[in-house]
Amino acid sequence: MEPLTGHKIYIQWKGPFSCSNLYNGLSNNDDTFNDKGVYQIYGHHPLYGSDALLYIGKTFDTFYNRLNNNHLDYYECSVCDTQDIRIYIGRLVGNKPENDEKWQNEINIAEQLLIIAHKPATNTSGIKWWLQDVELQDYLIVNRGNYRSLMPEIYGERYVLGRLPNFKECLEFYSKKGN
Repeated sequence: MEPLTGHKIYIQWKGPFSCSNLYNGLSNNDDTFNDKGVYQIYGHHPLYGSDALLYIGKTFDTFYNRLNNNHLDYYECSVCDTQDIRIYIGRLVGNKPENDEKWQNEINIAEQLLIIAHKPATNTSGIKWWLQDVELQDYLIVNRGNYRSLMPEIYGERYVLGRLPNFKECLEFYSKKGN
């Protein structure tokens, strides 16, 4: 088997935010919701109980537009108490790819690996087709900041090939320049 190679995607998490934070756009001095990236939604689930990871999503527009445009309606109806909903915003940080297409690809990969690794209660589409994406094995997601109940690191190789990299492969991966 090939050693772990590829790219690191760093995600800086911020939150929790309530629905009212989102609807009110926070303060005029905070541009938290005016960026793109990945996000987590926590709340009540009939099977998993209160404060469960409900959903992991992405946006190429802005967090504000994605979450405000009918996305939270489902959770308001199913949770019945928007006080229970907590949102965490994740921005990709580090070396930004040279064009928007590659940046969107990294957001897609980050979302897919987060969904595969954590299996949120209401995500289904991301889990259904991930086995087709062999390129996921070449990525490592590193969560920073307030990433809540997510794992600090997610190795794509573990979820695509069904194994964890050994110590030597980890050292080689971390020692690569430009990742």
